[in-house]
Amino acid sequence: MRALGGAGLVASLLLCRAADHPSMAVLVWLMPLAAAALIVTFTLSWRPRWLGWLAPWGRALSTADSSQ
Repeated sequence: MRALGGAGLVASLLLCRAADHPSMAVLVWLMPLAAAALIVTFTLSWRPRWLGWLAPWGRALSTADSSQ
């Protein structure tokens, strides 16, 4: 998962770089990245079950802990 996430970040940076000048590409890349981080953070603090599909193993662990 970590390698896939890193590859996704690098791919998105390269795609932004291909679309614009280097200084603008980094800015365009960082703005949606920061917005996505805020959205995930606020969603996890408000309705964590909405993001449960991102980590299905976490749901299995939480149900196993509650049954004991």
